[in-house]
Amino acid sequence: MPAPLPSHAGRNEPQGFAAFERGLLNLARGDPQSWVVNARVDSTNSQARRYLAWHRPDPSCAEVCCFVAWEQTEGRGRRGRTWSSTAGLGLYMSVVLPEQSADVVATLPLLVPCAATRVIGALVPTEVRVKWPNDLISSGRKLAGILVEATSCAGRRPSAVVGIGVNCFHDASQLPTPSATSLRLEGCERVDLVSLARDLWAELDRRVSEARPMAAIVEEFRTLSVHRPGDWIRCRSGRGEFVGAFAGFATDGSLLLQGESGVERIRAAEIIET
Repeated sequence: MPAPLPSHAGRNEPQGFAAFERGLLNLARGDPQSWVVNARVDSTNSQARRYLAWHRPDPSCAEVCCFVAWEQTEGRGRRGRTWSSTAGLGLYMSVVLPEQSADVVATLPLLVPCAATRVIGALVPTEVRVKWPNDLISSGRKLAGILVEATSCAGRRPSAVVGIGVNCFHDASQLPTPSATSLRLEGCERVDLVSLARDLWAELDRRVSEARPMAAIVEEFRTLSVHRPGDWIRCRSGRGEFVGAFAGFATDGSLLLQGESGVERIRAAEIIET
């Protein structure tokens, strides 16, 4: 178990793993859903996927649950990237959503960033927005990232793992890149990892239960987007690089870019320049 970080009264500091674990387990006693708390794990998304694989003979036995870690040794982002997961400095969590309708699973890549933006945006005086497809941005820098992974089993409805990583206590020197930021750097007066995990899960659960139509979620995503019509965007996908003016989002959440030859519809890509 990693040594707990010191607690300083009145300062924006984590209390250490023991308090973190105790807080989440106390929360679990009053909640029918399950929390799994780890001092150190390779990746909460990987752990959640192993959980689903273990239930593959009968996915109906899998429960909605949340895996949370104090530290990840192999934190993952989209397109094979790593997510820096230093012990005690961030929130690293993955929610398992077993056997959802295909329509609900299709909304998750947009629904989850919207839910996380509402929760995290309430903690800081700066504006928090979504950078398509899955980053939360504040002051022009990355504050949080999301990784949604769907799984399927023959004859069953699809399941999903929703990973959320939030930079919380980092100083500028502790961030992996100058393009990143943290709740502390954005002016959050007090970060409580237990409350943040609880609020993110509660908001996600509420929105999944609502089962809103894709069109409504796309519209909310558009209002929260860091990009505005006409913004120049350059992105890279498996089909190559695309450059154009931001033209909104398609009905399935694809990015629309207006180029010289018309509007390009991009389903999966990384924005590398704006």
